[in-house]
Amino acid sequence: MSVLDFIKRNSFALIITVIFSIWMVYLIATSLSADRIVQFIDALPSPNPLINPEDVSGQYASVIPVSRYFIEPFVGLTFVFTFNSDPTEILVLFIVLYAITRGALLALDNTILNRNGKKEVLFRYIKNTLEFVVKWESILFLLGALILVAGLFIVGFIFVANLFCIFFHFAGILMVLLLIGKATYNAVIYFRPNVALKVKKLRAKKPVTKGLHRVKRELFYFWTAFLLIFTLNFFFLNIKFPTQQIVATPDLGPNEILCDFHVHTTMSDGHLTPEQRVLWYMEQGIDVAVFTDHHHPYGALRAKTFVEENNLDFTVLIGQEFTDDPEDLHLNLFGPEEAIIPDNYYFEGLYNPEGMNVSQAINYTKQLGGYVIVNHYSRNASAPFTYEQLVSWGVDGFEIGDGKGKYREIRDFILDYNIANPNNTLIALDGTDQHLNSELNTFVRLNLTDPTNRTLDHIMENLRRNNHSVINIKTPNYVDADIDEFKKLYNFHNYLANLDAFQALSWIIWSFIGYGLVMAVIWRVKKSNLEKMEGNLEVI
Repeated sequence: MSVLDFIKRNSFALIITVIFSIWMVYLIATSLSADRIVQFIDALPSPNPLINPEDVSGQYASVIPVSRYFIEPFVGLTFVFTFNSDPTEILVLFIVLYAITRGALLALDNTILNRNGKKEVLFRYIKNTLEFVVKWESILFLLGALILVAGLFIVGFIFVANLFCIFFHFAGILMVLLLIGKATYNAVIYFRPNVALKVKKLRAKKPVTKGLHRVKRELFYFWTAFLLIFTLNFFFLNIKFPTQQIVATPDLGPNEILCDFHVHTTMSDGHLTPEQRVLWYMEQGIDVAVFTDHHHPYGALRAKTFVEENNLDFTVLIGQEFTDDPEDLHLNLFGPEEAIIPDNYYFEGLYNPEGMNVSQAINYTKQLGGYVIVNHYSRNASAPFTYEQLVSWGVDGFEIGDGKGKYREIRDFILDYNIANPNNTLIALDGTDQHLNSELNTFVRLNLTDPTNRTLDHIMENLRRNNHSVINIKTPNYVDADIDEFKKLYNFHNYLANLDAFQALSWIIWSFIGYGLVMAVIWRVKKSNLEKMEGNLEVI
């Protein structure tokens, strides 16, 4: 039987083929509609205020490494669809897509697959796999929660701050291993039966309990889908995919370096280890970075040790992010090598330092010879502190983002302040604030008076001259999201529309590979012997 005849005679294979054809038309049309465009915008003023912020795309290039082309779909899907520690940002999208998918599967089950004996047997193999994984993953989450709560009471808040994201990644890796292992085991039994698969007995439901059974069944499917998405999310975030390389055109001067002043690792709510984050920076052409995990400097200290032990040409500076959520104020504290925790996070334990308010944290950091930068702050009616008040407490500067919108006010405040106070200037800065494993989106280009001196003091001294560049990296938005909850779908379209030719080719090849694998499974199921499959189900 030819492939075409098989597709014609198998309704499910025909549906998959139609969906695949629609996807390929969309993929090719979207990815070939435009070339890859990466814009570099300097958020600090140029000599001509009419072109400020200034497009400096001619001075830089974003180069895709060859290794990324081999796995582009995995890279792209991870960069676009993964979410940070808070799952609420994708919950609405998940619920909508789940409802659509579940409805489609029910319709398929009641029409094409209705009264299909092989479908019923295959369903029991799949359900057995999911029940196994969900049971052990749920137990793991419960144990993890108990450990974190116990650590909070025994050690203090710093225990939770250090370990909660590591736990999520461990759970994600373990669930993927369980899923692969159990699915492989069941597949071997399904296709080459030599041992029995134990499954639960299907009991006839009384009319009274039939409705409750359906509710229980749907809740199980929903929890299974959510758990799979949640843990797969953290599994893929834990992978340091190839990203890009930032290349200056012409090359950087002998005294110039590229820096980042705000980043997170798995030591707080980031998703790359400190060691992975160092390599992530180096591969993208960054020379210096301040590691700023929430509430402590331990991620930065680990990264610095990694650089020193491996003699890497990279500089790690010590930092931490003081996160006062009730006041909606985040501060980057550069320099101190001890944990400085907001009083609203303070929870007394054996090794927990005493909590501080905003002014105390600033004062204490300055006493230790450190520096304070105000992060992504917006002065509005509900803002707890004015810019002037923060400056009076001793902050050294502010992040200015892209210099537009709410950040234009901050940038203009810094410029006006520096004109009035030329001997005590504020620093206009920005940082990636990167938690995920995706590309760098911001960097600072800095000219050092002494390029051999990459100490924190020397770098901050040069930043106070404010002749550096704060570069934001942007890609075009071909469509804008009207509904925030569906923003990731719009972002995915924009990502596909901004692929270069080799990225698009990678998507096309992997799409055909995926289609071929699905069709091979359908063909193998169609060919399998129903009596042998049923005979290897041991009902318990």
